[in-house]
Amino acid sequence: MTVDELIEDFSAQKQLAETDVKQLEEDFQNTKLNPYGITKFDFTKRNDIKDQILRLEGAIEALVLAKEHCDELKNVPSSQS
Repeated sequence: MTVDELIEDFSAQKQLAETDVKQLEEDFQNTKLNPYGITKFDFTKRNDIKDQILRLEGAIEALVLAKEHCDELKNVPSSQS
């Protein structure tokens, strides 16, 4: 897999996770906060997905930086390497 493909893959995963969080939050709005409604599990699931989004954002940023750095190195004349 190339760096660009990894960036695209992580971006797609992030978008799916954001959709999941949005759906959970919409479900929360339609459910009363009581023992028979939203559970601790629901909040934990949302937090886990948000953590995954943060990790994916970090991975995407790291890959973009690495790609930019590699591109800069390609443009440096060999005597300066």
